[in-house]
Parts: sequence; C-alpha cells; structure tokens
Amino acid sequence: MLINGKQYYYDVGRQKHVTVMGGEVKIIETPMLQKELFVQCNGDERLYKQHMAENFMQKIEIRDFKFDPHEGDEFERYGFPCINTYKKTTIVSEAEALRDVVNVQDLHRNILFLEKYPHINRLLDNLFTTTSRKEYFINWLATALVTRRKNRTAIVVRGAQGTGKGLLWEQIIEYAVGTEYCSTISNDDLTTNFNSALENKLFILANEIKGDFRDGNSMYEKLKMYVTDDELRVEQKRVDSRKVKNYFNVFLASNNTTPLQIQSGDRRYTVYETADTKIKDVGEKELGLTIEQFIKKIKEERNDFIKDLFMFDYDANRASQCQETDEKERIYRASVTKSDIISEKIKQMELKFFENDIQEIIDTMSEGEFFSICDKYGIVNIDGSPTETLRYAVGDMFASISTHGHADNKYFVFFYSLFTGEVSPQKIGTALTAHFGSSKTGRVGDGSKVTRVREVKINHELIPF
Repeated sequence: MLINGKQYYYDVGRQKHVTVMGGEVKIIETPMLQKELFVQCNGDERLYKQHMAENFMQKIEIRDFKFDPHEGDEFERYGFPCINTYKKTTIVSEAEALRDVVNVQDLHRNILFLEKYPHINRLLDNLFTTTSRKEYFINWLATALVTRRKNRTAIVVRGAQGTGKGLLWEQIIEYAVGTEYCSTISNDDLTTNFNSALENKLFILANEIKGDFRDGNSMYEKLKMYVTDDELRVEQKRVDSRKVKNYFNVFLASNNTTPLQIQSGDRRYTVYETADTKIKDVGEKELGLTIEQFIKKIKEERNDFIKDLFMFDYDANRASQCQETDEKERIYRASVTKSDIISEKIKQMELKFFENDIQEIIDTMSEGEFFSICDKYGIVNIDGSPTETLRYAVGDMFASISTHGHADNKYFVFFYSLFTGEVSPQKIGTALTAHFGSSKTGRVGDGSKVTRVREVKINHELIPF
C-alpha cells in the first residue's frame, strides 16, 4: 500500500509491517505506520478514523522478502509473493544480457582480452606479478561475478600501501557488484561476535588484516567459516542470533608480512605478494599520468572490462582450488613451529622439502660434522656424499611409509634434529610422540628387520606426486 509516496507491506517472515529503502527492508512499527496514515489524511481525524474503521491495517499487501542473487525481482516462496531485495547493478545486467546470447565457442579461453584495457591490465600486473597468477585471479573473479556463488577460496594480496589493492577493490569489484552488496571488515570485526554487516553481501574485503597466532584465537576459525560455509550465523546487539545464507567471496588485502594464520594443508587461501612499485609511480614514471588521471582511465575501461569478464569461459572447479605460492608457504612457516613443519612434511611425503630445505641445512655443515650426526643416529653413509646420503635416507623412509605405514624411528629423530637443531633425546621424543604417537616394534625393508618404528597416517590428498 502506498502511503505518502512510500510502499508498505506486511512481511510474513518478520511478522511486521515494513518498507524497502535502498534495497534494505526496514521494519515500521504500527504506531509509526498509523502516524504516516494520519499525515496522508492531512491531519483530518474523521478521515483517519474512517480508514481505521475499514480495517486499513489488514488491507496492506502481504509479502515475503528474501535476498537471493539467483532469483528474479519477484518470485513465490512458501505460497506468498516474494520480493527479492537483491537488485543487479546496471553493468551486471548488461553483461549478463551479452553472455546469454553468445555462443559457447565464442567465450574467452585466455586472458588476451586484457590487452584492450592497458590501464586495468597494468594495475593487475602490479598486483599479480606473473601470467599464471593473473590468469588464476581473472578466473576466480569471473567465476564469482557470473555465478554469484562462493568459490570457497580467498585471494590474499600482501604488499606495501599504494600498490593498487584498494584501487582494484573500489574501482572494479565494488563497482561491478554494487557497494550495497560489499562490506569491509578489519581485525576488530574478526574479534567481535557482532557481524550483521555481513548479511546479504556478495563480496567481503578483509582489510589490513594482521594474523593472531596466540593459542585459542578465534580469528583463524572465523575467517575459515566466512570463506567456506554456506550459512552465516548473524549476531547483533539485543537481537536473537539467526542463520542466513552466506553468498559472499572473500578478498584479503594487507600491508603486514604475516596477515593471517595458515595451517598445514589449508586449501582456502591463495597468497600473492604485489610488486614493490606504487601505482602512483606506475602512472607518473611509465605512463606520464597523475594518479587521478590513471584512475580516470580505469573508470573509462571498466565497463567493457567487466563485460569481457562475463564473456570469460570460467572454470568453477579451478576457482575452488587455491594456487600454491612461495608466499603462502612462508606464511605457513611463520604460523607454526619447526616441529610442526617437519612433521607435516613427513606426513605429506614432500620430497621437495627434503631436497631443498634439509639440503640447505646440510650445505652449511662440514662433511665431518654431517657424518658425525649420521653416525649418532645410525644413518647409512653413501659413498661419503652428504647429498646421496640424504637422498637414500629420504627414499628409504618414504618407501617404508608407503609399504608398511610406518618407518624406522632413526629417520624421524635424524631429520628432527637436523631441521629443529634440537639435540635432547627426551625433547625430540616428546615432539615426535605428539605428532606420530609412541614408537613401537615393527618390521621395515623387506620385512626381515625388526626395529623401533613410528606410524604415519598419510593424507593422500596432500601428497604432491
């Protein structure tokens, strides 16, 4: 019902009278609605009472309201006409119309289309410094924009202030999605229970995040839920918590060296480090543009760029899998102890770790020092070569794990001592037991040799070969 130029409904979900303002459903208490009617009657009390006597409140149309980016403007729900509070931006409507009529074979299958947008392309080059990274991001963003579904992975961009993180968010992502469907959160928002600002959003920017590595911190778990969970428990002051659909994808931007905690095997985060060059310097020194002129160029290109994103032959499966990077590995190592790292590398049977990291440690030793440690733990000396000795030890350990599900305890102690620098048998034993359980008697090799072994429960999904 239209009163004073505003449309009012009775919301069956909330069981309240409401109006819709800027895409948001606002509850209107009965006294306020009656006041609006009185104003519409120009203060004529007789006319007002007549309306009320004619059951004015019961004549207000009944509607259900729902935020659903996969439905049209109006649809039926639970037998009631439902009004969708999600409205596509103009650019998304135009881009979808183009995609709907294009032949599948005409979709973009690579990122060569970026050459049409030199300023946006230069911004992307500054943030995603290799072709493979840029390709991954374009696929990730196109998947999120076209499907309006969760990728269940998050992009983490770490770099100095001014490298273009905020520019990408404000001028491309927010513009395409609609500012009303985007929200920015900070560390403080991740440490409070109140999160109503995340309801009915399609993109979240976690800005200037800094990892909390204290035991029992909830920040890691909260971010994990935001990235992957289909439902969001909304909590706000003096209102009962409720569950709503979680549609948003997460983009993290930070100047901090270690912006978040990453645990072993975590497949939620793709971590990139930006170039060192600030966008201001890119504009001035490379293109002869002020930052204001550079931004203007991006605005001129972005409509066609977004339309081309909708014409991209996205791969949703690829977008749901993180891209492994050296930056992510560094954050992982900063998040855990050396004891955790060596344990996980054994469980993952990650040969590259032993060939690189352990080899680097051995390279800092004299041959005499290294073989003295080998003698201490019963490691076979292969032709007086530290590299061949390492290769044999790793191969023998992994072969035993694959065959028997356990390996000779001497290898665990040897590699723990090398990687952590710990020499105390008691401390090494305690650490090993925490990760692998107590040692026990078992057979290794062809089964003829009985020795002390430790069991390894292999996570085959994490094994890189």
